[in-house]
Amino acid sequence: MPGASQRQPNRDQPMRRPTDRWKPARFGGSGAIAVEEVGNESNVGLAKPRSVGNEKLASDLARMVGVVVPLVEFDRIEGKDGLWAVSKAHGETSIDATMLREQIKEHFKAPEVQESFRAASGLVAFYAWIGTTDLKDDHLCLAARAAGGYEVVGVDFEMSFCWHEIDGGQVESPGIAPAMLTNIDKRAVQATVVAIESAADQQIREMVGSLPETVANEAEKTRLADGLIGRKKKVRDRMRALGWLD
Repeated sequence: MPGASQRQPNRDQPMRRPTDRWKPARFGGSGAIAVEEVGNESNVGLAKPRSVGNEKLASDLARMVGVVVPLVEFDRIEGKDGLWAVSKAHGETSIDATMLREQIKEHFKAPEVQESFRAASGLVAFYAWIGTTDLKDDHLCLAARAAGGYEVVGVDFEMSFCWHEIDGGQVESPGIAPAMLTNIDKRAVQATVVAIESAADQQIREMVGSLPETVANEAEKTRLADGLIGRKKKVRDRMRALGWLD
């Protein structure tokens, strides 16, 4: 499973704690907190208490098909109850597309910045596959590259995987964030569609099956795996219908 984390939470001792060394571009309303790793304070990220299975599964699936989503691990947080999903910070300073447009408007329009969004176009096929619906510029985070421009990643997958049909139902048009909507690179979309179609059914089942029972019971794991497998061949037609694929 390429890039998937093998790290398991210590059931007795939390491996992360709240921190003020770093903060995300925005917290939203999910009860998220900034955290650092105990004994490795430079390893910071955003911990979420809700829909932890969605966050972890989206992160692992993204690595499997080659789109950029921050690494997510399960962990326990000092002074907090339950298992949390911890998303590794993307870049030394947290900034999202909304902040970039509002704070440095002319820079946002620069060719190298717009090319950064184009390079992340494979996300639109990924969003369609996993049924992500909460898509906005706040959920596109950026890390500055030394050579100029940014690496753009998708974050926040709480509202994903919501189908009820055995085969995953209809693949709908994802509500694309404005920063990306008019800036789609068909080659990047094609590469992601091919990767989704090529994903081995057994690998998907093993990935879903690795979720703890406290996060997803067997019936939920079956729903997730069957839906993801059933939706693999539907993404291409949706991308073509939107004009994002030849």
